[in-house]
Amino acid sequence: MYSTKFCILETIIKLRKNDLSRQELNNLIKKSYLISSAFLKSKYGSKLSVTQKDLDDIAMDAIVPLFTVKNNGKIGLLNSLDKWKNEIELESDADFFLSSIIWRRVEQTVSKQLKENDPIFAKIIKTLNTCIKNNGLKKVRYFGTVLVVKKKFDDLNRKFIDEINFNLIPKDIFGLKQLALFERLFDYLEIETKFHAAIPLNLLVKSIKRYYSSAYYDYNKNYNTEDQFYLAEIVSDALKDVKEKIDVYYVKNNKLSKSDAESLYNALGSISKDLLNGGIHDSLHVYLSDYIPTLTKDDFYQNYHPIMNYLLKRLKSNIYNNLSY
Repeated sequence: MYSTKFCILETIIKLRKNDLSRQELNNLIKKSYLISSAFLKSKYGSKLSVTQKDLDDIAMDAIVPLFTVKNNGKIGLLNSLDKWKNEIELESDADFFLSSIIWRRVEQTVSKQLKENDPIFAKIIKTLNTCIKNNGLKKVRYFGTVLVVKKKFDDLNRKFIDEINFNLIPKDIFGLKQLALFERLFDYLEIETKFHAAIPLNLLVKSIKRYYSSAYYDYNKNYNTEDQFYLAEIVSDALKDVKEKIDVYYVKNNKLSKSDAESLYNALGSISKDLLNGGIHDSLHVYLSDYIPTLTKDDFYQNYHPIMNYLLKRLKSNIYNNLSY
């Protein structure tokens, strides 16, 4: 554990001068990990379906780039320090700098994991980012949260909407598409709330996904076929493709027994249900173990992992490519 007398300001000054000892650098890494872990657990601990070990790994993954030497010969944190526009004169300034950089890294790491585990999330956020870029909107980070705004704001005195109040927004709004969606949300925040007109991006993606995969979406409405976003249908079709691949290639070529093929298909079926409800939340071994209770980790990685991993990638790819949001 780093010393209780650890001074961030002094460490930042030495970092700028390239005068950090190995021990001081280790203390900075430990401090950074603690900030990363605390922020991650506070903001995402109850929202990510992962184990404590996974949370610890994410917290560490988030800060690794800050201490990796980049092409210019400097570590990532020093590059961030060079780009920092505010003065760092007090310990509180240094603490805010370090915390802000780490919060941003945690947000990026969590977003990356969500994209990897959840192709539906990935597709929606890619579409929204394109809309933001093409329509003059801005993304800003405020205390670790990515917000979408009409333009960069200077007034930080007004409060930003929290998750509880965001979930009170009328659900039909999330059925609007792209720019119409942002405009309606900005109007709602400006006219019907006391919050700043800033939209938390991750909460928006979750709400869009929830809308289209829940009873809020009325399948009997006369939508243009090209605009329909039938999550259940798309996931079901992707699963059928996987079933055909298993039967036609793996079973017929004696690469899988019929029993193993059925277990793999059922495990991928469980994964597909989780993709509709937040994303994959366990290891492939655990999913398959539900259908082969005696399966050991060694047996899984030796005999099943390559096939299951390939089929999962195929499932995700089909889902992503067929979404039309």
